[in-house]
Amino acid sequence: ARFTVPLDPETRLGVLLDGSSNLNRYPGALTAAENEANPEQARSSFVTRDERRRNRVGRFAVTLDRDTDEGQLLSTAVWAEPKVLQRSERNKWKDFTRYRVGGSFVAGHEWKLVSGATTRTLVGVDEDYQDGAIRFTSLSATGGHKTTNVTDDKREGSNAAGVFAQQSYHTGPWTFLAAVRFDDLWYISENNLDFSVNSTKRFTHFTPKGTISYEQADRTYYLALGGGVESPAFNEIDPPAPYDTLTSFNPFLEPMLSTTYELGSRGRIANGWSYDAALYWIEVKNDIIPYNNGSYFFTAGKTRRQGAELALDWAPIAKLTLSGTVTASKNEYVTYKSDRGTFDGNDVAGLPALVFGGRAKYRCAGDVTTEVSVNGNTKYFADDRNKIEVQQYGIVDAMVAWNHALPRATLGVFVSGNNLLDKKYVASAFINPQVSGSNPPQVFEPGLPMNFNAGVTVRFH
Repeated sequence: ARFTVPLDPETRLGVLLDGSSNLNRYPGALTAAENEANPEQARSSFVTRDERRRNRVGRFAVTLDRDTDEGQLLSTAVWAEPKVLQRSERNKWKDFTRYRVGGSFVAGHEWKLVSGATTRTLVGVDEDYQDGAIRFTSLSATGGHKTTNVTDDKREGSNAAGVFAQQSYHTGPWTFLAAVRFDDLWYISENNLDFSVNSTKRFTHFTPKGTISYEQADRTYYLALGGGVESPAFNEIDPPAPYDTLTSFNPFLEPMLSTTYELGSRGRIANGWSYDAALYWIEVKNDIIPYNNGSYFFTAGKTRRQGAELALDWAPIAKLTLSGTVTASKNEYVTYKSDRGTFDGNDVAGLPALVFGGRAKYRCAGDVTTEVSVNGNTKYFADDRNKIEVQQYGIVDAMVAWNHALPRATLGVFVSGNNLLDKKYVASAFINPQVSGSNPPQVFEPGLPMNFNAGVTVRFH
């Protein structure tokens, strides 16, 4: 549920209330031969252990935004998110009880200069803290139920804090922007069964940002420098054996740091066409790599991602919109060595060289909208050695939606059909699967056959 209300003409209060409970059962990945023979079969060990995840998550948030005619901007938010998560996976039963709290505050002011130019200053701070208890037990012989045999009992907490400052200057068709952000990431792990492995870890990083843009008629051209830091998740921080008896944190893992260069343009061209095009170059240090079916993670020295993105929209008539997107990229390990070898120059596992999509949307009479879309990607590798290939695919989806205005609300109903041609395809793959002797790796996760969804949305005014 979302509620928003104006406190005055320049101030708006928002309240967010979410609750969800979902249960997913996993059939497991298949070998290439199994996938070809019967993509609807399940991996026997996953069936025996009834591999599944149940997540119950609540979320409460309050936002307050103020934007005045005098150029003042204030935006603040606070949130809380309790979680109860249960897993049957990797031959263990896992219980997670977590809570997450945080907030953010942004203040800004825009000045109009005598020359006609404008300048805006923004400063902000944000904090996000998560903590909770974790208990692992062994699984029962059948059915994937937990037992009383506790194998792990610990506390895991993390805090992500950041502060930034941004300055922009706009004159005529030109806009210049410069910013800097500081991130402070902190982790704590306390093991209730073995206090000797208790540990803390901290990462800090400064990230600069800059943009130069030029507007001409209905088009904008820009050159941007950016980047960021991605903190590892706790399942990525877990250490592999034998280090798990020495410390709570993976000694091979560092935060992933990226630097992005982008050149692009967006806007409108003649006869109902609009576009968004960009060239990008991303240098990533400490790219996080799964190992042995994701049983633990470590970091590659450096990866590089170069690509081009294009999105086109065309309205040949008032009721019809045609659109398409395509991303072509080269993603490679620049410096990467592990106990399995040196992979400099190999393709980054899990990233296809081409991703595409197309859509035709038609607005019918009686508040009805129909839509047909095509989505897919080219082949890619599921391992950093580039030996396991995941085949390309393309699927066709369609949707019919009805949106009707009521006196004090809007009612929306939709029905969608996915993979309407009932194609066999691999939707995802286990990255760097475990390889045992001459046995073929179980790596391919088949996509769903033809399937349908429906939903109802009500918005009150």
